[in-house]
Parts: sequence; structure tokens; C-alpha cells
Amino acid sequence: MTVLTHFELQVDPSRLAEALAVLDRILDDTRAFAGNQGVTVAQDEADPAHVLVIAEWDAAEHHDAYLAWRAGEGAVPELPGLLAEEPGGARFTVTSIR
Repeated sequence: MTVLTHFELQVDPSRLAEALAVLDRILDDTRAFAGNQGVTVAQDEADPAHVLVIAEWDAAEHHDAYLAWRAGEGAVPELPGLLAEEPGGARFTVTSIR
């Protein structure tokens, strides 16, 4: 079943350009990962250092495999140093409501 995920970042405002460049670079790997249907990055209009990364996955298992990869060989060690606080996120099962 399709899932949507969001990864919420509060970036250090003085390092915003650098953080966005890192995301731009690493999200190519995310988009190429098995089961990924696409990734969108959005910035809060009132606080551009508040960034959401929204991804769609074919199934929760694909997202789980991706998270395991990011925790290991796909880790991004420079990202935590660019953040003002711990990131957050959630996963949602896509349903249809009529």
C-alpha cells in the first residue's frame, strides 16, 4: 500500500544555502531508490529555514529499506551539523476518502 512520508527540518538559518545544496545532492539517491515515486522539498513561507521533505513510496517496506540504507552506507554525516534542532517526521498510509 502506498505511503507518504515527511521529514521535517529546522535548519540553522546561517547555513540554509548549504543545507539546501546537501538536500539537492542526496535526494537524487532517494528518488532513485527502489519503490520511491517522488520527492518534494518545501520551505515555510514565514520561516524558510523550516523545510519539509515529502516522499511517496510504493509500500512501507520500501521506505523501511531506505531508512536502513540511510542509517548505514547512505548516511549523510554533514546534515546534523546544519540543523538548529533534531529533525522529525512521520509516515502515512494513503487512503481514498470520497
